[in-house]
Formats: sequence, structure tokens, C-alpha cells
Amino acid sequence: MKAYLDTSSLIAARGLSSAPRGVTRPHSVAEFYGTVTGRGITVIKDGTPVRHALAPQDAVELISKVFAKVEFCDLTAEQMTEDLPEAVKANVQGPNIHDFMHAAAASRAGCQVIVTANAKDFRRVTSIRLVSPADYFTAK
Repeated sequence: MKAYLDTSSLIAARGLSSAPRGVTRPHSVAEFYGTVTGRGITVIKDGTPVRHALAPQDAVELISKVFAKVEFCDLTAEQMTEDLPEAVKANVQGPNIHDFMHAAAASRAGCQVIVTANAKDFRRVTSIRLVSPADYFTAK
């Protein structure tokens, strides 16, 4: 089953013993970097979940590991423009356009599932089956 890995699923995959396999857009690398160096990731410290931001060099090392087996598929400007009428039909506004474009790339790449921790953001922009990172990565 071909899976599209959104940024939230790639962040969830950071603790796996091996790099995840799937498809994503190059945009996910920037989102991943921005998240882990900005608002950070949740780690457990003394039994309590806390947010921890990574130093840029640590983020780059983590990206190299997490994205090692990921296939990249992006949309051309023409494809994005062609897909925008569908975004209008779905009443996509504001930052939700990014999720829409992830879903459009997943569709064009022939993915059967989108692995995401943000299912509510994707429900209104795609009919592709949504799977949580926990379910997808433990089923492997």
C-alpha cells in the first residue's frame, strides 16, 4: 500500500528504529525543520510531557535520518493551478491550502492512504483514507 506521509507523521516517526517509507512533498522538509526548531516536539522528561526545540544542527541530523527512505513527489505550478478549483469546491481557506496541496500530491502519486496526526485538517480536503501515525507505523 502506497502511503503519503504528511509532516506530522514524519515528526511522529522520529523515534522509530528505522526510517519510514512513503511519499511526501519536499515542502515537508521545511515544515519538519520549522516545527522541531521552532515550537519543538513533545518529549517525556521525568514522566511529564514537555516541549523541546532542537538546535538547527540536531534538526538537520534528524531530518537526514527520518527522510532517508522517503520518496519525494511535488506538484508543478501548473498542477497546483489545475487543482485549485477543487480547493474552492471544498471551501479551503487560509493555511488549509497546504493540507489540500499535500492531499493533491498524494492523489497524483497514487497513494492509497495519507498518514497524518491531523486527520481533522485533511477530512474536508480529500477522500483518500486517513491513517494515524500510531496505527500505520505499528502495523508495519
